Amino acid sequence: TCLSYWDPQTCRYYRLNAVSQDDMQQTSIKLAANGSAFIVAANTYPDAAEAPQWTVSQENLKAKFKAWTIHFRRLDKTLEKSSLFDWRTSDDPAIKYYSGEADYQTTFTCKAPKNAKRVYLKLEDVNVIASVKVNGKDCGIVWAAPYLIDVTDALKKGKNRLEISMANTWYNYSQAVNYGIIKDENYWTNGRTWDYKEGKVLKTEDLQPSGLFGEVQLIVEK
Repeated sequence: TCLSYWDPQTCRYYRLNAVSQDDMQQTSIKLAANGSAFIVAANTYPDAAEAPQWTVSQENLKAKFKAWTIHFRRLDKTLEKSSLFDWRTSDDPAIKYYSGEADYQTTFTCKAPKNAKRVYLKLEDVNVIASVKVNGKDCGIVWAAPYLIDVTDALKKGKNRLEISMANTWYNYSQAVNYGIIKDENYWTNGRTWDYKEGKVLKTEDLQPSGLFGEVQLIVEK
């Protein structure tokens, strides 16, 4: 039996070296924090490289990020922010309850990493799915922790351009329409969120985290 490791986020697959013992196959892999993988058993190995053994340097690759430009497509509205934020915290109802796609752009500078195998862009919180480009090169999609994107082949010494396109679910907008916060004659739903307390049903607003927020880092695999 031949074992292989399939990465659910990148759709890449790798050979695993296994040892047979007591009619069983034993192998080991190292994953990033919160990482996951499919282990597949087959009669032959796939035409692929050996699985990477994940190790990360204690120090991140230092990068200086400029202000972010955020364009909300459905609103055709653009903001410039010095830091990222959860859309739910906005004072603007159109953004607080926004559901749809948004495009983030910024630039950053960094030095060339020393003795690095790979360099990854790490996003702290993605709600719900995001695609990443560095210097115009498509680097992939993230939709689950640990929100890591391999940017090795796109990164360059000095100034770099980062573009992140993302989307949340329709949930927050539906809440705003349900409770009359936003008027939309083209939208209808019978979905409701309620809290039950002491024998009474109370109407409540329960919004889901939305947007890209938290720290953005470059980390090095050695």
